[in-house]
Amino acid sequence: MAVRAGLCSLSLYPVRVAGCAMLCLMFGGVPEYDKLWRMALPLRSTAKSQDHPLANPFAPGSPALDDVALPPMLVLFAGRDKQHSATVDYVARLKAMGKPVELMEFEEQGHRFFYYEPYGDASNGVVRVVKRFVLADDGAVSN
Repeated sequence: MAVRAGLCSLSLYPVRVAGCAMLCLMFGGVPEYDKLWRMALPLRSTAKSQDHPLANPFAPGSPALDDVALPPMLVLFAGRDKQHSATVDYVARLKAMGKPVELMEFEEQGHRFFYYEPYGDASNGVVRVVKRFVLADDGAVSN
């Protein structure tokens, strides 16, 4: 969605997208997640989820992100998530393009840990990190 908004210069005046916080990303390629992607991808899509631009922003046929003006991004992920390496790669590729992105890992947690233990210490950490990101005066991220 951020790519489409950036490519189309979507005007929401007076509202502006000041940033994007992404929690526990779900790229394609993990069987449990692929079931969900089949429901989200367009009907009659023949691409596997990891090869579809909606499921993987770096899949073949995805719009190039180099010239897209993306807002500051915060990517939170769990250290024990099946998408760990895909998330780290995603952030590294965005940083290589000069995009404003911050990666925050919760090492001993699994995918969607904040859903399963909403009042735990790690979930409270998520709230603190997102709050800091949202309240940043200039939308800057700490790299």
